[in-house]
Amino acid sequence: MQQAFVLSYLADSPGAIQRDIAQATRTTAANVSGVLRGLEARDLVERRFEDGDERSKRVFATDAGIELVAGREEAMIAVDESILAPLTRSERAALQTLLDKITADLPILGDS
Repeated sequence: MQQAFVLSYLADSPGAIQRDIAQATRTTAANVSGVLRGLEARDLVERRFEDGDERSKRVFATDAGIELVAGREEAMIAVDESILAPLTRSERAALQTLLDKITADLPILGDS
């Protein structure tokens, strides 16, 4: 699940740094590093040095990675619509507000 999220994030945000990915996934940079190693082993992402600076690596989804997640957004929207179908527009807005409130203060996974 985490690999799919990271891959989708990179398809939408090419050239992200690990810290950005960690923030988006609400986890640690160390955890993200492990996820990226798994994706790299499958040739779905690649890390590149920025302007020859070996301390600054940017992460990109490969063509194979982008192809793998293509259509995911449309599928997720269809699932959301199916789940939320019984709710009115105002009920959906209220639900989103509550979910945002709940997730705003969730702890970072992997922090001790």
